[in-house]
Amino acid sequence: MVKNYLLDTNILMSNPNALFNFEDNHIWLCGTVLQELDKHKNDVGERGYNARESIRNIKNIVGDALDTPKNYKSMTDDEKAKLMDERLNLVRKVGFEINDSKGRLFFEPDGVDAANLPKGYDINLPDNRIISSCMHMNNSYLRDNPVTLLTNDASLFVNALVCGVNADSIRNEEVEY
Repeated sequence: MVKNYLLDTNILMSNPNALFNFEDNHIWLCGTVLQELDKHKNDVGERGYNARESIRNIKNIVGDALDTPKNYKSMTDDEKAKLMDERLNLVRKVGFEINDSKGRLFFEPDGVDAANLPKGYDINLPDNRIISSCMHMNNSYLRDNPVTLLTNDASLFVNALVCGVNADSIRNEEVEY
């Protein structure tokens, strides 16, 4: 059975090629992870390099599918709305093939909602936003095959479990699932 994994930023920051090592499983990235990669892309040294390399890998996987068409400015509002619906379907339901494996990359840009978290959890903290995204996914469209949060952050790992999200930690040499 195909498994769903949402990768925490630190997985990609320690190994930008981690996306390619999950065989035929589904890899999810939430908006918070994408924003954190963007935040670190100008860091000096390995952190910045790994953030930039992760972003390049993501761009290579999605290819030109999310690029703005050259005729976008001349499109009608209905055509633009249809394009946005097609992109949303691709991002959330169809996904993107990762290399020649049967694995797919999906994105979850929504799901950040304080109502998903226990009282006292601050939705403004990136870790809590990631947990909220996992909870949203598991309580809606991944109910039958819940996502597992992969993180090497001990605090995020514990908080995810406390919030009812399955979590696991990995080392780079263990990425093959």
